[in-house]
Amino acid sequence: MLSACLSAAGADARDALVSDTIYWEDGKLEWSDFTLYYTEKEATYRVYPVPDSLVIPYYAPMVPKVQPVGRRLINRNYLDYLDEQEPNPAITVNPMTRVRFVRREEGNFKYYEGMSFTYTLKSRNRYDVNRCDSWSLRYSQVQFDIVEAVRRQFTAVDILNPGDRAVSDYFRDIEEAGLRTFRMESSYGRDTSVIRQYEERYAAILDSLEPNPIYKAGPVNCGHGYSLIFGLFYEHFIDGLPGELITSSGLQMGMGYNYNNLSLQFILAGADVGHVPYAPFHYDSKLDYQWREGRKVTAARLSLNIGYRVLDRPYISVAPFAGAGYMSLSQKTNLPDPNNAEKYAYSDLYGQYYRLGLNLDWKLGRSLSAGISDSESLWNYNRVYREQKARFQLYGARTQLSGIGTGYSVGLSISFNIDTWINKRL
Repeated sequence: MLSACLSAAGADARDALVSDTIYWEDGKLEWSDFTLYYTEKEATYRVYPVPDSLVIPYYAPMVPKVQPVGRRLINRNYLDYLDEQEPNPAITVNPMTRVRFVRREEGNFKYYEGMSFTYTLKSRNRYDVNRCDSWSLRYSQVQFDIVEAVRRQFTAVDILNPGDRAVSDYFRDIEEAGLRTFRMESSYGRDTSVIRQYEERYAAILDSLEPNPIYKAGPVNCGHGYSLIFGLFYEHFIDGLPGELITSSGLQMGMGYNYNNLSLQFILAGADVGHVPYAPFHYDSKLDYQWREGRKVTAARLSLNIGYRVLDRPYISVAPFAGAGYMSLSQKTNLPDPNNAEKYAYSDLYGQYYRLGLNLDWKLGRSLSAGISDSESLWNYNRVYREQKARFQLYGARTQLSGIGTGYSVGLSISFNIDTWINKRL
C-alpha cells in the first residue's frame, strides 16, 4: 500500500523489479497478470478458456469463522465488520507503491532523484478460472487506479517535505478507505454498474493529476559535518633559526568539524629536517645530553586551524585560515633508552607554533546521497552533501622554540580532502 512508499529503499525497489512485476503505466490489467486457480473440484465450465494441458492449482474455499454469540461480540466496533474481507474472493489484486532512485550527474555534481510508481506482482494476484469474467478484470483495474490516484496526490504533497509521517498516515488512510468503499459498494465486483461509475470517476481524477512528480534534489543547504585530510607539505625557515634546520617535505593528516562555511581542523604532520649546524646547540637537562653537531633531526607538528570560506563555487573555493599549536624537534641520542636497553633515547625540543594562510580548493567531485552504509529512501535521500577536493595551501608561520628563539617560516602543501555536511533540506 501507500505506506510502503515511505520505506522504499534501493533494495526494496530492486525486489519489486522482478519478472512478475506489473506496472500501472504499462496499461490495463490482463489475465496474464494473474495466477490461475480454482475452488470447485467438480466444475465443468470455465468462464475464461484455459488450455486443458495447463495444470491449475486447486484451493479449498475458505470457511468463514463462526463467532460465538456472547459478551465479546457485543463490544465489537461496528467498523470492524466493514473492514472484513470476502472470505472466498473470485479475484484478488494487490496494488503497491515504491520509489526508484535515479543517479543524475551535472558536471562534477552527482545526486539522486526519486520517482514513485504503482505496481503489483503476478505471484500475489489470483483469480478463480471458474468464476471470473471480463468484469472481474475491470473490478481489479479500478483498485489499481485508486492506488495510482492516491499515489499521485500523495507525491504532490510529500514532495514538498519528504518523510513527513503525518502526511503518510493521512494518504494511507485515504487509500484504504477508497479501496474498502469500492469493494463494499460493488459487492466485491458483482455490481457492474458501480464498477462502471468508479471507472469514469477515477479516469477523470487521473487525467487531472501529474503522472509522475519527481523527488528532486533541491538546493544544497549545508549544516554540521566533518572532514578528513591526507597530504604532503613542505616548510622552510627563513629567519630566526639556523639555516640548516629547514623542514623538508613530509606527510600530514587530519580531521575536522564543519559548520556551514566555517571549518575547524586538527592537523598532525611529520617530516625529516636538516642537521644540527653547530655545537653547542641545545642542552637537554632531562637527559643530561648536549645535541650533537651534524646529527639528523626530525620534526612533528600538531596544529588547530580555523578557516572560513569567502568564495564558494561549483569547482573552486577559497578560505583564509589561522592556526595555532606545537612543533617539536627530535634528535636520536647516544644514550640508552631507559625502557629498552637495546635502543637509544630521543631528545625533544618543543615550541609554540602559529600560522596564517590561504586554502585554495579544487573540487574534484560533489554529491548528494544517503548516509554511510544507508540505502536511498525517502527518509534519507539526498540528506548528505559531500565534496572531494584537492587543496592547495599557502601559509606563513611563527615558531617559538624554548632556549633557541623565534623562527619564521613559509610553507605549502597539497592534500586530498573529503568534506561532508548534513543537508538541511530534510
